[in-house]
Amino acid sequence: MPRFVPAVCPGCGAGCGLYLECREDSLVLTAPSRNDAVSEGRLCVRGWQMGDMVRNSMRLASPLLNGSAAGWDDAIAKASELLRPHLDASESRLGIVAASHLTNEEGFAITQFARRVLGTGNIDNFGRSVDGPSIWGLQHEFGHAHTQPPLRELVNYDVIVCLSSNLGYLNAQACSWVTRAQQMGATLAVIDQIDDGLGTAADIFVQHTPAAGSAVLQHLAKTLDATDESNGADELRRLGADSLAESFQELVEVLKGGSRVAIVLSTRAFSTPFAGVTTASLAKQLNRLQDVSADVFAVNGTPNSVGLGHMGVVPYFTGNSVEQRTSPDEGCGCCEGNGVGLYEMLDLNQRRLDGLIVIGEDLMSWLDRDGLDELREVLDVLIVLDSFRTAVTRVADVTLPVSGFGERDGSFSSLDGQVRWSGQIVEPYGESVYLPRVLGELAESLGRARGPQTVDEIWEQICAQVPGYACVDVSRLRSAEDVALDVGSLPANCYDELEVQEYFTPIEVADPEEWRYELLWRFDAHWWIYDGRMWSLPLLYREMRDWRSSHVLMNADDMERERLRPGRLMTLISAKGRAEVHVYPHQNLPPGLVVLPAHQRQLMETLLGPGRYNRCTGGLAYRCTPARVRQD
Repeated sequence: MPRFVPAVCPGCGAGCGLYLECREDSLVLTAPSRNDAVSEGRLCVRGWQMGDMVRNSMRLASPLLNGSAAGWDDAIAKASELLRPHLDASESRLGIVAASHLTNEEGFAITQFARRVLGTGNIDNFGRSVDGPSIWGLQHEFGHAHTQPPLRELVNYDVIVCLSSNLGYLNAQACSWVTRAQQMGATLAVIDQIDDGLGTAADIFVQHTPAAGSAVLQHLAKTLDATDESNGADELRRLGADSLAESFQELVEVLKGGSRVAIVLSTRAFSTPFAGVTTASLAKQLNRLQDVSADVFAVNGTPNSVGLGHMGVVPYFTGNSVEQRTSPDEGCGCCEGNGVGLYEMLDLNQRRLDGLIVIGEDLMSWLDRDGLDELREVLDVLIVLDSFRTAVTRVADVTLPVSGFGERDGSFSSLDGQVRWSGQIVEPYGESVYLPRVLGELAESLGRARGPQTVDEIWEQICAQVPGYACVDVSRLRSAEDVALDVGSLPANCYDELEVQEYFTPIEVADPEEWRYELLWRFDAHWWIYDGRMWSLPLLYREMRDWRSSHVLMNADDMERERLRPGRLMTLISAKGRAEVHVYPHQNLPPGLVVLPAHQRQLMETLLGPGRYNRCTGGLAYRCTPARVRQD
């Protein structure tokens, strides 16, 4: 007889509820959950295939030593042997980077291991680098932890302002609710520099100059402010073409005549704190208008970046910065000194680390093959804990298999203040072990106390140590009932300063004939193919093969003029550097723009120069850069 277990899809930040179906032969299938408050029976192509992640040829079956199969005892002994010389250093040069699809329980165990066993504050999760900066900006401007209504509430608003046109690629469920609200009569306005699909469907499409999104929002807030007497005509001419003024004024009139306004901010589309600040400022200005109320819906792109932040999987800052109050082990005294975040740990020029532990993530998401090889050369220790074989497992000293999706119980937290349960349906694959147990074995091998090992043991400590979680009843979670957090107790921003930023600077090109194009970084439709877990999904594997190599997107007419064929190599030369890339057409991309997918960090560093990094927020921003192309 088949068994059905409720689960949360780890494919993106939507957190859709679904059922995993297991039959006698252990075949795992996916079925929609019509009673789920988020998905209501709807799943995207990734959700329908999530059952294939449980059992497939990409899974890790046993520990690896230098890429070769080994026994558990040998692997644990080798890992502890490599880590032990680095434990007693005056300044910790060990770091942990974790995936954002891990559960709250796994995140808590990772934090305990990092700070109590390794004594390091160098710990970060990948979601903080893409979702975290925008959410940080919202919290900074509002002055409290950001929470919002569930996405399904979007149908109750009469005006929806979406700050990116690629919402369908970044979070399909959020886009579904937005389009449903429009079908029910809401006015949909999209503000973006490029139309990735949603702009065509919108009632109002405000298309601005590249990188001027925050400037448009600031100008919109000033226009709605009755006390501001400044003339914005000149400003509008800087921010876009002549058509911008007409669509901008139409949006102003719609906002003034609305009663309930929803501002939908895709955190992955911006990934900067200033985007969150300007969005929150616009919402505050709308709420000052008579008979108008506004809410911000932050749509995160990663599954559990919110929960991992609550669990303390973030850098531990001391000294000139305020201590991270979300740390479960606050005051333990085991990690004095400043921690470093994801980008600092992976920045080879800084050489901050001697050893790195990678949990559940493929570093090829952020480093190309050359960058990964360089990182391997500068590290004395590289240990991987994962459910899948990835590019990193091939170069790691020690790889330990851990149970993955559908093989362990766990919970996820969302921006609407809810905790949701994802259940276990099959036994762990091969020799895979529950992540907290693996960390416990490592701790014991290093002569330290094991942390909590089971879900119940972990939750006992979470309820006692993590603000806002004391009210969570695990038995209710296990019965597939969402549990609300104590929102008032959730930690707000720890940092009171925001670096002043020039929100928009037009590109100045000395010779327009020579520098014919502008390079623009952006999360495109294929961002998820950089996630190693997605390689195991049959329908998406071909996309990964086609798009994983270094590539850019161009206007089709520009490609024809340059005699560039889709998928072929070309040399892209910018004011910062040059690189060989594959080129593909983008049907709605304006002439003169070249889109550089934001996950190709090494390529961005080459062509756009070093990103502007804010270590407290985790934000990393690049400036648009003049470029030209040459056919090879």
